[in-house]
Amino acid sequence: MSSPPSTTEPPSGKSQAQLESYEIRCICGQSLTGARDLSPQLIECPQCRWEWFILPKSPYPAPSDEKEKRKKKKLRDKRRKEFFRNLALSPVYLLQFFYKLSKQLVFFTLAKIKSICQSIIRFFTPFRIVFTLISLFLVVTLFVMVNNSRLTSAIKTLRDESQLGQSALQKKDLAQAASHYAKAKLALDIIQTKEPYHLDIEYLARETFALTHLVQDDLISITRSAQDTAARQSRSEWESLFRYRYRSKWLIMDVTLPHDLQVQTDSYYHPVWIDQQVIFLELPVSLLQTESSASSKVRLIIAGELSSMEPHDHPFNESVGCWKISFTKESLFLWAHDTTATYLLLDDGPWLKTDSLSDTLTRQRQTIGITTNSSTANSSTSSSSNVAEPKTSSK
Repeated sequence: MSSPPSTTEPPSGKSQAQLESYEIRCICGQSLTGARDLSPQLIECPQCRWEWFILPKSPYPAPSDEKEKRKKKKLRDKRRKEFFRNLALSPVYLLQFFYKLSKQLVFFTLAKIKSICQSIIRFFTPFRIVFTLISLFLVVTLFVMVNNSRLTSAIKTLRDESQLGQSALQKKDLAQAASHYAKAKLALDIIQTKEPYHLDIEYLARETFALTHLVQDDLISITRSAQDTAARQSRSEWESLFRYRYRSKWLIMDVTLPHDLQVQTDSYYHPVWIDQQVIFLELPVSLLQTESSASSKVRLIIAGELSSMEPHDHPFNESVGCWKISFTKESLFLWAHDTTATYLLLDDGPWLKTDSLSDTLTRQRQTIGITTNSSTANSSTSSSSNVAEPKTSSK
């Protein structure tokens, strides 16, 4: 079938140069393909003879890409301006956001507090208020009674154990004396009052404990043992030996110091010569500040718990063997009592005629602040305990 002639003329402009094809599927299933013409067409299906109308090619030119580019550029510019505008206004938006958020939080918190207060008011009825006050009064009363009972028991323990400790010292039973004074020291920790005899009992407890935990070897034997292990170049062996035999044991030192001792550091290293070697005893300077009537030397009786013994460099001669003995700083104290000093077997040297053992202990008691003698501590405890009980009950 021939197609009718074209009756329309394309407007000014170039027509599409490329071929435009068509593809139609007939009702019978046959696929119809071909090229479009400048005029409409009527094609017939070769299988079912059904006619199909085919549109002509478009007489207008294809749209230019420049317009699309301009549109996209305008859109990008618009979005970029909106982005920078929002970025400039972001602090304002953030402030508004945080202001609204804080406002909501304040309102929520106030509402929650109001709700809790209302719940508490509804809960505490008059009956419950009276019941709560009575319960609180009973709890406070019970606490005071238990505390007073504990203080009364501690005062009784202090009095009894100090008496038993004094009796054990008179009987030369050092182990029992240390046990009784340790219990008295625990009672002092419970009482926590500063009576004149409390410091006396505290130092008796420390002295008896030190006597029952003395190191078995003297300083000469300890030094020779350290020298033997150092000669074998076995430092780890010496550390194991010291930790097993000497650490946590107590050493009591009878030292003499210059009267005008001046040390710039917190520790003073007291030299002791043993077998052509120097043993430096590390002592805190605060413990050495005592007043003495001696013109040249000051004698001190010091006890401390051994912590370490290690090689040390000699400050003036590197060829001399040197060791440093350190103590647990909290354990060091000045000896104070004559009754426990008898176990130390200390003699008064001829070079310390004006600073005898008795004078040294008296001076050290004054330095510590002990005003009672160990012989009268028992009577002071008995006489002062009657006064201490009303104070603790009123407290």
